[in-house]
Amino acid sequence: MNKQNLDCLKDLKKKLLGSNYITGKNNSIKNILMAKEGKYYQDKEGKVIKGHIEKYGVVDKAFEKLTDGKPIEHTDVLHSFWHTYKTMMQLERPDLFRPSGSLKKDNFIPLEKPDKRNLPKIDNGFPPHASDKYSVIHKKYIEYYQHYFPEYLPNEVPKKYTWIDFLLYNNDKFSEVYDKYPKLKDFAKLTHSIGNIIVVPKGFNTGRGTNDYGDFALKSLRTFLDSFNAWEDYVTKFHLESFLNLDENQSEKYSPISLWDGHLYGKAGSLPKNKTEIEEFLENVTSSIEEREKILLKKVKDKSSEIEKQSMPDF
Repeated sequence: MNKQNLDCLKDLKKKLLGSNYITGKNNSIKNILMAKEGKYYQDKEGKVIKGHIEKYGVVDKAFEKLTDGKPIEHTDVLHSFWHTYKTMMQLERPDLFRPSGSLKKDNFIPLEKPDKRNLPKIDNGFPPHASDKYSVIHKKYIEYYQHYFPEYLPNEVPKKYTWIDFLLYNNDKFSEVYDKYPKLKDFAKLTHSIGNIIVVPKGFNTGRGTNDYGDFALKSLRTFLDSFNAWEDYVTKFHLESFLNLDENQSEKYSPISLWDGHLYGKAGSLPKNKTEIEEFLENVTSSIEEREKILLKKVKDKSSEIEKQSMPDF
């Protein structure tokens, strides 16, 4: 595997966005937001569809170096950026993302600023949204921003103005929020690193929804693979140790580490509730992804060199 491919495995958004990719740590949030919108894509290789950058062939080829050429069935991003980012935005800017009111068609009352003394709970139903169904900003939100926050909208709002458009337009304004979470920018880049991509059975990702957190995913995967004694082999083959408990106690060894205190043992699908939990999540995911990325890139590089030497003619 050549140097260019190895480099893109550190952040697949480089390949996806091409010249739209902006270098520098401070632009990593902008890059991951653009990766949510197909209009910014410049490299639309085969299987790559909106929101699934891990489907690039270069990813399969990298993992095939660890399986002695055996084809890779399916890959998935382990730790999602979006749910925690969305929670953080609601937590830090409830005035923008948790207004009071209803979007029901028969409710004509406009949205109002939330009561700071009695804020609505952080919820997946509040924006920002990235899914196709809710990606376009509801007209009530447009009217709300025009009334209370006109500086957050362009002079002429496009007919189909998306939440990603809104976040990108206001990226500089939100830097004050981003700066409160130093590891957020690292995670935005690392989300599409090979260190955050796992090989899984086809269909494994179905139904994860708001439960899109890596500790729950690994817990579910362990239950499945343990049923035919394949978990430890899977862990060592794909170098997942940095996400797991390495205690020699056999009942605990290779069990997933909770992404923040109590998360893995709480309600499935739960979101972080405060700044402390978000910071703990970011610290855990960035350190574990970075550790695994280094191991995988070295393994892939070494294996590629070995294969190259074997293929050289013997004079």
